Amino acid sequence: MPDDNPEDNDHSGSGGDKPATEKHDIALAIYALQKKYKAAQTNRATHEQKVLFWTRAAGIGVGIYTMLTAFIVAASIYSALQAKSSADAAQTSAAVATDTEKRQLRAYAYVKPPPAGVVDVGAGNAPHAKVAIRNSGQTPAYDLKIRGNLGIGPYPPLPNQTFREGPYGGSIVLNPETETDTGGEVSIGDKLTQTDIDFIRSGTAARLCVFGTITYSDAFGADWYSNYCFAYFGIGPTLTSMNYCDKHNDQS
Repeated sequence: MPDDNPEDNDHSGSGGDKPATEKHDIALAIYALQKKYKAAQTNRATHEQKVLFWTRAAGIGVGIYTMLTAFIVAASIYSALQAKSSADAAQTSAAVATDTEKRQLRAYAYVKPPPAGVVDVGAGNAPHAKVAIRNSGQTPAYDLKIRGNLGIGPYPPLPNQTFREGPYGGSIVLNPETETDTGGEVSIGDKLTQTDIDFIRSGTAARLCVFGTITYSDAFGADWYSNYCFAYFGIGPTLTSMNYCDKHNDQS
């Protein structure tokens, strides 16, 4: 028998459409999830690309920074080396200038041959002479001392020739561009024989030599020496002909 209750029929009809609606909602939810997933994937890819870009940019930046740092370090080292080189050059120039100034200004003392020659040259006599000492420098020669001797020796001097000069005398100060014969007196120890006179006359085998050494200090505190040797020959009583000896004429 048919049901006369219309409400029951309507209720039954609504119940029949419910599964379709639920399926539709599920489909919409799945679609929404798919869109979100795709969007998330897109965002992730974009984010990864940005991360990769900035990672590469950071790497390039680090590389550039490293190169700049190396350049700065190299430039600093080069500048330091240049500064040291300039300082060394300046120091060398200053030392050269100082040395040049000292050499230009210091005392230059040396012994000149006896102005009067060697006198009293004759058999049975003891010849003597007086040398002159000159300072050709621009400052005084301090604590100047001289020693010397006079004697007959082979000419030219032997390779192993020795010079017995005697003791030093007292010290003096010799001003620039001046000379003196103070302390320059020398004489022979033994009197001459006729054989000595014969040798001296020709001067080919032996001569009468005036020799010695002076020492002094300059204005800058440096010590110097100058040796001298003059070989005389000829006929007395005064000898003026002479040559500088090949030996013992050096100086510092």
